Amino acid sequence: MKLRLLFVITTSDFGGSESFLYRLVSRMDPERFDIEVCSLCPVGRTAEQIRELGIVVTSLNMHRRAKPAQMLTATFRLARLFRKSFGGRGAHGVQSLLYRANVLAAAARRLTRLAPGSAPFLVTGQRSLIPTGRSLDFRAQQLTRDWADRVVAVSKAVKQELHQTESIADEKVVVIQNGIDLEHFSPPAPGERSAARAAWGPASEYPASDDSASDNPASGNPASEDAFVIGAVGRFHGPKGLDVLIRAFAKARQTREHMWLVLAGDGPDDAALRALVDSLGLQDAVRFLGFQKDPRPLYPGFDLYVLPSLKEGSPNALLEAMGRGCACVASNVGGVPEAIIDGESGCLVPPSDPDALARVLLELADDPDRRRRLADAARERVESHFDLEQMIRAHEELYLSLGADSGA
Repeated sequence: MKLRLLFVITTSDFGGSESFLYRLVSRMDPERFDIEVCSLCPVGRTAEQIRELGIVVTSLNMHRRAKPAQMLTATFRLARLFRKSFGGRGAHGVQSLLYRANVLAAAARRLTRLAPGSAPFLVTGQRSLIPTGRSLDFRAQQLTRDWADRVVAVSKAVKQELHQTESIADEKVVVIQNGIDLEHFSPPAPGERSAARAAWGPASEYPASDDSASDNPASGNPASEDAFVIGAVGRFHGPKGLDVLIRAFAKARQTREHMWLVLAGDGPDDAALRALVDSLGLQDAVRFLGFQKDPRPLYPGFDLYVLPSLKEGSPNALLEAMGRGCACVASNVGGVPEAIIDGESGCLVPPSDPDALARVLLELADDPDRRRRLADAARERVESHFDLEQMIRAHEELYLSLGADSGA
């Protein structure tokens, strides 16, 4: 008999947890698992991709800032879904992702225990270091954490924080590192660098807000072979620290004109980041590519990949860049040092320090041999520690063991 697993996530648009969910459900063994997905908020882009796999996706259509009455209603609806999903057969187990989903799934599971029959086992996911004790969601999660059977932490740093901020038994927390598809995110083939840069187009396709003509004929043209291109991929919101990267880039470009910045993604800070670029006079030097459904073709065009995050559990985009053979610079926060060994497989810098970041950008811009060594070591690092198949098998083994314990 297959194990019936219901995945519950707060939002299902574009983000690290959403991307993780897609990778996991798309690669789990269909001979051993039946899968359905529930998005608390309206169905987003990642959920649509999951539907394309033939997986049932439902939504509770909650507002992102749901009031207590709506959350209470959603809890009862979720408890009913636990029992009525999979054509009325119900779920053997539930995996929740993101804070609100963790809280509501725990409460819903508590409700199912009050009714006749067995309740599904529950695994909650802890994938970030963002919460603080002042967060209402975080406090609610603390109060309901014991109602889960296991907590999957995405890095050792996340597990350590859980022990520091919550009274949770060590054996209840399981560390399963992120993983990437090593065949899909492989070192670039000949011609991919030129193809990536050509796709960004000339400066004329990215109109600036002022007259920013330059005496430098390569100005505003990261497609040129001699350009030094810095790239970043991810959601545009505060914890990602992209404003720090832009300020560091502005400092570095004062002494190295053939330097450009390419930002791929979208999010609530999009307008603010564009305004910052304008205020620093960088219109010709920065490309905003928007949301990229598949960022894989971008990485070969980067001479350097930068992750300037203020907090991170285990960043997927960094692992992807490492797999694609990019030299990487990242903030020394959270689970990042578990991916990058400073000076060996990349460079670590203090968070929120544009001066320190600018210095490293300039050092690496002038040392292509060092960049190549870092890139080669980065690929070796993800091959040995961050393989997608290893990550999926670890989750499958966890679910099967809990299913066996519960008699599923």
